Amino acid sequence: MTKYNRIKKSKTYHKKQLPVSLPKDKRLGLVEIGIMYYILSQSDNWVIVKSKIVYEFNQRGNSINSIEVAWKKLLNLGYLIVKRNGLGQGSSWIINEVSND
Repeated sequence: MTKYNRIKKSKTYHKKQLPVSLPKDKRLGLVEIGIMYYILSQSDNWVIVKSKIVYEFNQRGNSINSIEVAWKKLLNLGYLIVKRNGLGQGSSWIINEVSND
């Protein structure tokens, strides 16, 4: 399950419009911004599977190491939050459009 904490949108702001705050966060590199935009551009009922995201970005020329480093940075900054559901039950994700840090 994935929960999205989206910033408040005006009536003219389409829900799929991506936040302009991401590229302005100087702590984020292009891979981190790309991962966030990739996730945020999906439907709200899309299930995050990290291995699929790693595969997609690796196919686009990013090294697996750079993707793993970017993923950890997004977790540390609070853009991504993972909650383990228990043994064999997978994980739930919380996606924040703005950092919790």
